[in-house]
Amino acid sequence: MDTHSHQSATFSNITRFSIDNHTYPTSPLHITSITVDPDPKPGAAVVLTIKGRVQEAIEDGAYYKLSIKNGLITMANKTVDLFEEVRNGSLEVTPDPAGGPIKPGEVEMTYRHLIPSQMMPGEFKVVIDGVTAADTPLGAFTLRIDFTR
Repeated sequence: MDTHSHQSATFSNITRFSIDNHTYPTSPLHITSITVDPDPKPGAAVVLTIKGRVQEAIEDGAYYKLSIKNGLITMANKTVDLFEEVRNGSLEVTPDPAGGPIKPGEVEMTYRHLIPSQMMPGEFKVVIDGVTAADTPLGAFTLRIDFTR
């Protein structure tokens, strides 16, 4: 059974922003909150913070599938190694796994991203679907941002 939550907001610089959290009670990572700060807008650096509870160790080899679409146009579709992102500093995990697995308990993952200042207007859909090293679902969420204004 899915645990599903939806957050939405309207900001002055965009018409719509929402987050859909798709987690599974039996998955290794139960996501309890997802935040984006500050308000997403072209040219801004944003911080995506995911908080949750690791229910079984997340081993090296875990990855996430990233899909970014603007309307019907696929802007990106790739697979990203979760631990490589930690090693290269793109993703911060607290508590720090220090080269080992992410251990059971409360966890916070922080990703910083610069939104390009020159981007096509439209409705962007970002889907992140986490998968364990054993290829079982880890957790997933969808961000929707409408830059049509």
